[in-house]
Amino acid sequence: MTMHPGVTIRRGVTMCPAGMRRGVMRRDVLGRPGVVRRPAPIVFLVIAIALAAVGTGTADIPVRTASLPPVDKSLLDFSDPEPLTRPLDGVAQLVALRDAYPDRIQRMEYRNGDWAILVNGEWIYWANGRMLPRKARHHWYEFNRFPFYPYRDGPLVVPDLSDREEQRLRTVLARMNEQPPQRHGAFPGTLYGVRTAGQAREKMVTVTLMGHRIRVHPMIREPLRRVQEEIDVLLRDDPEVQAFNLDLLRVEGFLWRSIAGTQTVSNHGYGIAVDLVPRSYFRRNAYWRWSEQAGIEEWWNIPVERRWTVPRVIVEAFERHGFVWGGRWLFFDAIHFEYRPELFLLEDLPDHEDVPDLS
Repeated sequence: MTMHPGVTIRRGVTMCPAGMRRGVMRRDVLGRPGVVRRPAPIVFLVIAIALAAVGTGTADIPVRTASLPPVDKSLLDFSDPEPLTRPLDGVAQLVALRDAYPDRIQRMEYRNGDWAILVNGEWIYWANGRMLPRKARHHWYEFNRFPFYPYRDGPLVVPDLSDREEQRLRTVLARMNEQPPQRHGAFPGTLYGVRTAGQAREKMVTVTLMGHRIRVHPMIREPLRRVQEEIDVLLRDDPEVQAFNLDLLRVEGFLWRSIAGTQTVSNHGYGIAVDLVPRSYFRRNAYWRWSEQAGIEEWWNIPVERRWTVPRVIVEAFERHGFVWGGRWLFFDAIHFEYRPELFLLEDLPDHEDVPDLS
């Protein structure tokens, strides 16, 4: 057996001269002796550091792990104790809804980390103003806000927008054209008991308003009856109301359709809105879209004297019974009335809805 000079065998261990690594004497399968070298100490050090780094997540070493599905938070359903710091966002709006529709909204409470109302047996969450059912509330950013705003009655006033508000309005209009806004249909569908066109047609009832028969939601039959009683009194001795009534071409109520330029079902589709359509607008502006299409770029600045309006006493009769008039909106629609009694309970809120946020 040939060995390296200076190597002495003692009890199966090779004794190496300086500069040589130590090894353990082993024999191969043919019985021949050989040296199996041990890894150098630096190798153990590198492995130890790498393993420690993987354990603490500080090394950028790829580790194959099982892919876990995302947690579906929509399955959570629990009632929370009311927060010690009561969040104001949404509370006033939900309280107004609860008070305006006591026969349809059974309860309001803080649950699953958000304020919610129980509407005809279904929980509807505030969800950053989107008014969403439980399974959709974590995707609130996909929908537009439900329209809440303090309704101001009195003489018609054209909103005076600042330069910043006008710029924001232009941005909103551009976004509306590129991506039509959409609200979730669960809340109005649950509140009015209407989810489809077929359900709506079955639910509507026939009433007479200003001499015209229309179909509307049963919810507004009684409010419209009281409005008609006031108009009947006005027709006896108010020349302006008499002239308006003679010029009235038709009254429109239920019609299942979307709001123009959006993906949202109109309140006409739920049967809670009516339009008073005249034979002539006398070359005045009645609807912001018509004005825009006519080439009036800054239609929001059209003065009152150039706008077509419903006689103020008729507007006030509708308002006294829970209807808001579209002629007061920034996006004005002067022929339009809709039943929104909750908005009259939001008078103390700031006017933050003059330019709607469609984000």
